[in-house]
Amino acid sequence: MIIYDYCSNIEFEKVYNAFRIGFSDYIIKLEISKEDFMKRFFGPEGNQLEHSFIALDEGNPIGLILGGVKDYEGIRTIRCGALCVHPDYRGKEVSKNLFQLHRRAAVDNKCKQLFLEVIVGNDRAIKFYSKLGYEKVYDIKYYSIKDIDKLQGEADEAIDIEEVTFDTILNLSEEIKDIHINWQNDFDI
Repeated sequence: MIIYDYCSNIEFEKVYNAFRIGFSDYIIKLEISKEDFMKRFFGPEGNQLEHSFIALDEGNPIGLILGGVKDYEGIRTIRCGALCVHPDYRGKEVSKNLFQLHRRAAVDNKCKQLFLEVIVGNDRAIKFYSKLGYEKVYDIKYYSIKDIDKLQGEADEAIDIEEVTFDTILNLSEEIKDIHINWQNDFDI
């Protein structure tokens, strides 16, 4: 029988294993140690164990939804930082049930919006979130390069690079109201 619980009530090892199993066949290879998972997904990613839920079948992790609550762009928001289900349990409403708990957490925390990011090409997830009423707001593009020797171009000598304080950047962001900073790079994270 599948049970659902707050991640804060479960040993972290099971949360980590749910993540690893659920993303085992993801379009982007997610090989991460338990320590790095904890530091990243519950640090700069802004998720919180008390706003995250796990699905267990006979004590074994089979699904996970990570959530974080904060004021984002002036609106009380819950963000889905990850939703994943063991490949053998997909299509069995585990993700739907996890999302219902996520939505309940939003209501309980007086959130006015739910927010998430999906990688282009993850059509199954996009279809799932669309059915739940999510709408695309903007595109975020991520780039990477494995071989730094392939980088072309030289630094422009006319560009001066100076250190600025965090407060300088924060003050600038308050003056410029038509900018968007993604959740992970928002000032509180």
